[in-house]
Amino acid sequence: MAKVNFKIDFVVTWVDGSDLQWQKKKQQYAALMGNLNGENRYRDMGVFEYWFKNVFEFAPWVNQVFLITDRQVPAFIHKYPRVKIIDHRDFIPQSCLPTFNSNTIELNLWRIKELAEHFVLFNDDMFITQPLEPTFFFDPTGKPCLPAILNIVQPNDEYSYIPFNNMELLNQRFNKQIFIRQNWRKIFSLKYGKRNLQSLLALPYPSITGFYEGHTAFPHLKSTFETLATKIYPTSFSLQDHRRFRTRNDISHWLVKDYNILTGNFTIQTDKATHLYHLRSQEDIAQINATISNYKISCINDDVANKQEWLTIKPALIKLFQGKYGELS
Repeated sequence: MAKVNFKIDFVVTWVDGSDLQWQKKKQQYAALMGNLNGENRYRDMGVFEYWFKNVFEFAPWVNQVFLITDRQVPAFIHKYPRVKIIDHRDFIPQSCLPTFNSNTIELNLWRIKELAEHFVLFNDDMFITQPLEPTFFFDPTGKPCLPAILNIVQPNDEYSYIPFNNMELLNQRFNKQIFIRQNWRKIFSLKYGKRNLQSLLALPYPSITGFYEGHTAFPHLKSTFETLATKIYPTSFSLQDHRRFRTRNDISHWLVKDYNILTGNFTIQTDKATHLYHLRSQEDIAQINATISNYKISCINDDVANKQEWLTIKPALIKLFQGKYGELS
């Protein structure tokens, strides 16, 4: 086990979309403000306990796990004493609550006093599926391990504007040519494989056109969040705080990640050890079952549009996890 001499916390955000009281609250604000979020964004896939089971089996070195919720507690959580439940009221400004916007929630994590400087941010659909060492996320000096793969952001729907908004802010502070000159060995690496072509194609553009954003768990520095929120982009963070639902004007925690990249405060990480699955139909279950063990982190994105089809997919997904990672006690 490759060790580090600092604590690393995990953070996972979660909501139980089947909670009738929560639904009533969400509908109340959606009627007032308009809701761009589909129901599948809040749907319980029935395998959330495996998130915790796998963390403590495959990353037993984790210091503490923070579960971020909105007045909800999973029935099984008492089995995991190293999990600390943090309610939105504990760290998000009261004037911004309730919020149903994951970007708003995540960009306020730096306000959690107990949270370690080094932490990894997960969504509840991102599972550790192989043993992990601390140095998968941070190098021994404390720098986050990140892929610095250039990309050309192309806004084509409401949500793809978010990385575009991040880049608008970052281009106000960083010169692309200086960044490339100082970090070219981290931008072009054999570890990136074919994705080096993406960086090559983005080179001619005078400004930073984006970074490849893998849908996976990212390591973060708490101090970078605080610096951006209080000193660098306080107005943008304040505006984000008051967006109860996702909008095309949002910024995200990728802004913080990319800031660390642009300041050179990172170590190369490849995305080959992670994988995003789009779960749309029953046929996708077979692909997940066949390949999930090949990756260290697997994200299973709920893209099932048909409610009736979900009723058949959910038990199949639960059965898959039981076969791979054992029955839950």
